[in-house]
Amino acid sequence: MLILLALIGVGYWAYAKSTSTTGETTYITAKAARGDVATTISGTGQVSASSQVEIKSKASGELTYLNTAANGTMIKKGTLIAQVDTQDAAITLESAKIAYEKATKPADASEILDAENNLNDAVLSNHKSYEEGFDILANTFLDLPEVMNGILDIFSPRDGYLKTQSVRSLGETAAAYVENAEKSFYKAKKSYENLVQRFKDISRTSSSSTIESFVSDAYAVVREVSETVKNMQTAVEYVKSHNDDSDNETPITDIASWTTTINADLSSLLSSKTSMVSTAQDIVKAKVDLADLKDGLDNLDLRSQQLSLLQKQNDYQDYFIQAPFDGLLAKLSVKPTDSVSSGTAIGTIVSSQKLTSITLNEVDVSKIHVGQKAKLTFDAIDDLTIDGTVTAVDLIGTVSQGVVNYDVEIILDTQDDRIKSGMSVSASIIVDSKENVLTVPNSAIKTQGNMTYVEAGNPPRRIPVRIGLSDDTVTEIISGVNEGDEVITRTIAGTTKATAAAAPSLFGGGTRTTTGGAGAVRINR
Repeated sequence: MLILLALIGVGYWAYAKSTSTTGETTYITAKAARGDVATTISGTGQVSASSQVEIKSKASGELTYLNTAANGTMIKKGTLIAQVDTQDAAITLESAKIAYEKATKPADASEILDAENNLNDAVLSNHKSYEEGFDILANTFLDLPEVMNGILDIFSPRDGYLKTQSVRSLGETAAAYVENAEKSFYKAKKSYENLVQRFKDISRTSSSSTIESFVSDAYAVVREVSETVKNMQTAVEYVKSHNDDSDNETPITDIASWTTTINADLSSLLSSKTSMVSTAQDIVKAKVDLADLKDGLDNLDLRSQQLSLLQKQNDYQDYFIQAPFDGLLAKLSVKPTDSVSSGTAIGTIVSSQKLTSITLNEVDVSKIHVGQKAKLTFDAIDDLTIDGTVTAVDLIGTVSQGVVNYDVEIILDTQDDRIKSGMSVSASIIVDSKENVLTVPNSAIKTQGNMTYVEAGNPPRRIPVRIGLSDDTVTEIISGVNEGDEVITRTIAGTTKATAAAAPSLFGGGTRTTTGGAGAVRINR
């Protein structure tokens, strides 16, 4: 009987084991919540007991003061160690102050009156330039008919000097010269006739823009006529040199006269164009000057004066060499009567403040600059985190096995007696940070192609998101998810262990089958 019960027990144990299942898929979620995100770059190094810094002059000149009493003693940050002759720098600074005060001083009535008179003069000059421009146009249209008709007579097929019958007898070269002159003439003639027609529609009272535009067009037409006269002269001179009929009178004298007339018109029209533009610019400048006097110097100019004054003040401060931090003035490198240049070492100061130096590669160091904050942890001191500040970054790297590395110096903001020289330290330099932004765990962020998304719900659905900064644990969500939304951070798939083989019944009959997953189990007897 006991043996039978044992066999039954073993059978049920085998049956339960062969049909065991872990259940359905499970989703681990977290809520989108507000928090801080900081992007960091990490490195390791060792703690140094103190820093030794050479104090250098930023200015050049003779020393007028040297603090010999401080040599070999502890001094406070800002203690004056040396001073360079400030005579020239003081004059430059005073000039900058005067310029700034002058720029911000309100204009008096006489200055405003002068500016108003300048504006009135500019307006009158501009008006006069347009009147003169119209007169020049009128004179040009008096000159052009004589020139155009004279050229036309030279081409007259009956008695013109360049009539076709006479030219053909002189050969292909003569014909080519005449053809070129004719083409330029008829092109200029068409432009001239169009301009004459338009000139009928303007008067001395036309708008300044109309007169200015017409002067430009007239200048272009006269240029075409000038080109025609030059081509005509070339053709006439060639024909004359190859024509045996010495009694045939040439129009050389007329062409020379037309050239003089055309050149004078071109010069007048160009001068008129220049005068119109110049006097218009004078009006704009006079208006700006008057507005500046009435409203005070505009913000950009005032800002420029402020920056100039600030620069001169900074330059003046360079003549005073001060202790950059609390420490021991270990030695002085100059004598009271010395002259120094920019970069000359004045002395050496040793700080009791602890610091560390870490090594970064060329990619990471490009994101590091002086003043950035860092978090420091120590292998030998559990649960101690110290804030630090980047105080120096190597300008020249060190190459080792083809890799360029740079040293970054970090000063400890807080001194702790437990921190000893030589201790190993890990530093995380904060290169970018945001506070109180919407975040989700990094494990919730997924990508497919160019799409970044999170999953939510059961069954899961994809929600496209736009992300910002990320750190070791969380990622900033810019859009796509709201505060408090549940997102999936981990998926645990359900599995089933099953045995498909049949086992003989303890009672000698029937078969047993199982189904996978969460299916039913059927036992036949």
